[in-house]
Amino acid sequence: MTQLKLDDFDNDVFLFKSEGEDDIDVDYLNTITDTVTWSTDWTIESIVSAQKRQTFNINPAFQRRDAWNDIKKSRFIESLIFGLPVPQIVLAEDKTQRGKYLVVDGKQRLLTLFSFFSEDRDEKFELKGLNASKINGCDVKSLENRHPELYDNLLNQSIRSIIIKNWSTENLLYTIFFRLNSGSLPLSPQELRKALKPGEFLKKIDFYCTESAGIKFLFGDNVPDPRMRDMDLILRFIVMTRFVTDYKGNYKNAVDTVCDYFNSNWLKRERMALESLELFESTIEIARKIFGDEEVFRRKSSSRIDKRINRALFDIISYYFSMIDDQILIDKAAEIKLMTEELYSTNSVFIKSISSNTNNLKETATRFVMYGNELQRISIDVEIPNNLKNHFSKV
Repeated sequence: MTQLKLDDFDNDVFLFKSEGEDDIDVDYLNTITDTVTWSTDWTIESIVSAQKRQTFNINPAFQRRDAWNDIKKSRFIESLIFGLPVPQIVLAEDKTQRGKYLVVDGKQRLLTLFSFFSEDRDEKFELKGLNASKINGCDVKSLENRHPELYDNLLNQSIRSIIIKNWSTENLLYTIFFRLNSGSLPLSPQELRKALKPGEFLKKIDFYCTESAGIKFLFGDNVPDPRMRDMDLILRFIVMTRFVTDYKGNYKNAVDTVCDYFNSNWLKRERMALESLELFESTIEIARKIFGDEEVFRRKSSSRIDKRINRALFDIISYYFSMIDDQILIDKAAEIKLMTEELYSTNSVFIKSISSNTNNLKETATRFVMYGNELQRISIDVEIPNNLKNHFSKV
């Protein structure tokens, strides 16, 4: 079984692009004039104290998605101790809780501070890999005891923050988020979504990722994925299997709507979410049996098998396999595999539908309808979503 390396994920292991600013279907310039921003400096001591009152919207589960290793964390703490410049953080006032803030940019810096000053044995860390060798091996207590002057420097150091007040829509925060991170390592919008859409639904998905056999197969040793692409893949599965009939071509809006749907009445809809997670497992399992671990959700050529999982193939295979009896799939395995390979190898229209900008309605409809038609051609009875079928007929 091929397991993916973290470097593969950093180079975008999923074929087509993640959510970006182009997915924000709103003219934010018409609403930005009412937004107020102002700057303030927080000392490290005041930041740590504020978080004890849960001022910043970073829930405990999020800490498992810490993308920085201990050396990077240590270098950040070292920069603060010795007064080196550090990037500002960007906060948005939480509209639902007065005096609380959503962290738009700077989560890893804040998480590093909270972890270093934590009293939880499993969260705190010792400084390592630093130029200032005398503080290597120090945790917060030993830094205070052995180097009180440096400890005071750390507490008194300040970080500039931008506060966003009176923001009109979530899309405005997404826009700011994407602009802040343009030109650097692309960050998953799932991080921001988790702050904007807090609730039991995403908590469940987050926890489930650490237990899921399907996720462990697809992501290998990268579980939990520090950029939350494992969560995004499960959300994608739920959107494309449960709510595809409502899909209008904007993936971000579709995921946000699904999060709102489950969060709004979790007690009533928890069972549906759990059934979707069970369906995710069984669908991944049967897809592996049909295509094999090396090829499932990947394109194959005469010379090689693409190491990257193609999320467009994932969409259609997941949707149709989730509704077909396993025994039928097993009986038709050879035909399904051959048919799929022919589509993504020789059919230029289908190839385009799984190759670029595949979140839009045109390409989504194309691949769903064409794959459904091919399944019907080999005598597998499937239902093609009417909204996609109607859109495809107009293209």
